[in-house]
Amino acid sequence: MYLPGIYHNYVGAASHLLISEILYDPPGPDSSEFVELVNPTPQLWDLSYYSLGDAVNPTDFEDVRRFPPGTMLAHGETLVVAISGIDFFAEYGVYPDFEILNTVTAVPDLLDDLGWGDPATFLQLGNQGDEVILRNAQDQIVDVVTYGVGNYSGVVGCPLVSLLNASLERWPYWRDTDNCLMDFREWPFPSPGVVP
Repeated sequence: MYLPGIYHNYVGAASHLLISEILYDPPGPDSSEFVELVNPTPQLWDLSYYSLGDAVNPTDFEDVRRFPPGTMLAHGETLVVAISGIDFFAEYGVYPDFEILNTVTAVPDLLDDLGWGDPATFLQLGNQGDEVILRNAQDQIVDVVTYGVGNYSGVVGCPLVSLLNASLERWPYWRDTDNCLMDFREWPFPSPGVVP
């Protein structure tokens, strides 16, 4: 008799990969920015040629990077992409899973997709707002998060973080409503590689 009340506004776990944490305005160099992905599904995902970027259209003056062949993500696991592996290590004491700039041989680079954006640019998130877009190998949207002045049709963005070095963290890590205000929180203790 009371079950409908329990499930009112209930959103189950997403059936696809999610962007789970974004640090776009670190206190140090911008090269210590990172984006974290998570797999909330029960299956193993092959991210070969999936892309991560901030370009909405191929002609945007922004960037899209591809995951190399053989990139896999198991249930409940995360994958962290930083701009610079060296700067990320200086901040967190561990290396990210991937980096944008080739700063350290221990960290594989994402592949620059020359069909998107300007080849002279690299994936660097805007401090006043941007879009973070995960696409599959066929360029179909998997997940989109926007903040500040960033904009993507059908997605409600988050305001800019108010605290220095705060990240946007998906809370809980498995929910996706395409509304950043419901799906994310401002988190003062960035924790790449760890979901709440």
